[in-house]
Amino acid sequence: MSVNDCKVEYVLSLCFSSLNIWTHCRSHLRHWWKLSLMILYFFCI
Repeated sequence: MSVNDCKVEYVLSLCFSSLNIWTHCRSHLRHWWKLSLMILYFFCI
């Protein structure tokens, strides 16, 4: 398993976590969406 695979799995797990949180409390969706973008941006640097 390469480092990139680990990053992809991490991002996917984060996305699923965001969806789970969204289903329970939609008011937090924007926060998690921004956090996900920040992490994706960090990985792409």
